[in-house]
Amino acid sequence: MILVETGFMSLLEEFLDERESGKPYQRCSMSRLRDHLSEADRQDLDAALADDRFTGAAIARRLNKVLGDNAYGIKGNTVQRHRNGVCSCPR
Repeated sequence: MILVETGFMSLLEEFLDERESGKPYQRCSMSRLRDHLSEADRQDLDAALADDRFTGAAIARRLNKVLGDNAYGIKGNTVQRHRNGVCSCPR
């Protein structure tokens, strides 16, 4: 761990300040993609995300095949980050 003394806020305080500044969060590509799906397709995607039998790469391949350019070029690691809750979506 690297500690840098700035004489100002701690790094955690900086993060909290950023969050509380009212700046909008950028939702991840998976979340933005869901906005363009029908309710039935959203439910299907959510079911696939919840099912460990489907890898992130497999989900991404199918999204890109079916949705083409509307899939935002989703990659397997993007699916996995969203699936694991470590994407840029606000919590």
